[in-house]
Amino acid sequence: METIIESAWNKSKLLVKGVIIGVLVLVLMIPTYYVQNLIEEREQRQKEATAEVSSKWAGKQNIAGPILVLPYLESSSDTSIKKPTKHYAFFLPDDLQITSKVDPQERSRGIYKVMLYNAQVNLVGSFQELSLDKYKIPTASILWNEAFVKLNISDAKGLNEEVKLQWNDSLLTMSPQIQSEGPGTGEGLMATIPPGLEGLKNIRFSTSFNVNGSEQILFTPLGKTTNVKINSKLFKIRTNLMEG
Repeated sequence: METIIESAWNKSKLLVKGVIIGVLVLVLMIPTYYVQNLIEEREQRQKEATAEVSSKWAGKQNIAGPILVLPYLESSSDTSIKKPTKHYAFFLPDDLQITSKVDPQERSRGIYKVMLYNAQVNLVGSFQELSLDKYKIPTASILWNEAFVKLNISDAKGLNEEVKLQWNDSLLTMSPQIQSEGPGTGEGLMATIPPGLEGLKNIRFSTSFNVNGSEQILFTPLGKTTNVKINSKLFKIRTNLMEG
């Protein structure tokens, strides 16, 4: 009889311990819940503060290019379509050298900090002779008067000056435009290039511009060989990127 009572008592103690542990876990979860809500609220307000400051300055910047674009006409294999359709041939630089000096600037909105920057960006590079035959593009079908060069900048609002592009012996003025058709659509800086096949051999280009941004500055390695060097008060980065 005593053995049965002792066994029941031991089981009861285990049950009581389990109940106590469960209650303690629930009690400890209450402050954890409030802390989690506070963290989420602070994160949301940080995003709002960043968005507010960036809207007046500029957002994240991703700089890509320049890209040479040749529009051309191509007849459809469908005999019922008599009118040729417009297509775009995109050519990337063979060599692209990027140097940038970034000046970070911290701004405050209440207890929240927002990192802004001003960057001086220099792009230098070249296109070798473009092999149109490789892409089966007849020179007669190219719309030379519509050929252009494009430089993608995520937030053109951050530009502090007019962007000029040295294109061999020509100085081109890049203007914000939105390409609504073909690959690579979207906002960017564009300029019409001098027409003619002879202008597509051993192209050298260079440009320098000043741009504002916030949080991040990114450079897309579009060149067959791309070298990126960034200097800042906070860091110094040099990157060599190769595309196969």
